[in-house]
Amino acid sequence: MDLNERGKNYFEAGKYEEAIEDFNKCLKAEPKDAFALKYRGASYGKLQRYKEAFKDLNKSVKIESNDIFSLQYRGATYRMLQKYDKAFEDLSKALEIDPNNVFTLWNRGETYRQMGKYEESLADLNKAIEVEPNNAKALASRGETYRRMDKYDEALSDLNKSLEILDYIQNVSAIVNRGLTYLRMEKDELAISDFNKALEIEPNAFYALKGRGEAYHCLERYDEALVDLNKALEINPDDPTALYYRGRIYLMRKNFEGLIDVTRAMNIEPKLKEMFK
Repeated sequence: MDLNERGKNYFEAGKYEEAIEDFNKCLKAEPKDAFALKYRGASYGKLQRYKEAFKDLNKSVKIESNDIFSLQYRGATYRMLQKYDKAFEDLSKALEIDPNNVFTLWNRGETYRQMGKYEESLADLNKAIEVEPNNAKALASRGETYRRMDKYDEALSDLNKSLEILDYIQNVSAIVNRGLTYLRMEKDELAISDFNKALEIEPNAFYALKGRGEAYHCLERYDEALVDLNKALEINPDDPTALYYRGRIYLMRKNFEGLIDVTRAMNIEPKLKEMFK
């Protein structure tokens, strides 16, 4: 087995550091090896080493401008950096070449949702699921899109199916999103149960911490709420929802630092003023 093939196998097994080592050797011998460049770039992207990912993927696209893999992963990297217009450009080009590619459809569906274009997101995710009805990632993504559209029954249907196919240990985003859906449905105990599972796997999962803190607040379990909200705000100090709920608890306890939290929250997200009335 040559180094490129072994590196690809490492990549597909999620062993990205080992993949990079093999591709480094390939590229030392042949610096313009497009195969090694695109897989090393994708490996860097998986490790959140985005600058190195772009360097390799840009070279790969320059050598092979219509290579679907390179366009997919460069588009995905742009999406992770919230450069949605560039992500959309690469992913759309990839779909012109292969309109039924599930990974690309999922990625563009994610991009649309993050841009707030929910109907367009659903169109791509519906097509992905039509091609692969049991694709756990596409189902979870469509469930999140439904949640953001306040279609909670549809969201639960997709998220439950995703978690039947791929359990929460390997599907943390789905269990967090199901918890957030239960939270919006005012099913706080069910929400907490899902957030607990997510935090077993990823103790610093921001949305699980914030969501569980909000659920504890709704159940008047204020000490537990503060623990989660404080930890969430260590991760993202400017999150308006976490600031708002922490501020509410402080004010209820006559700690007027809560006024600072609530004011900051409403300055960041003016819609919270309606909740504070």
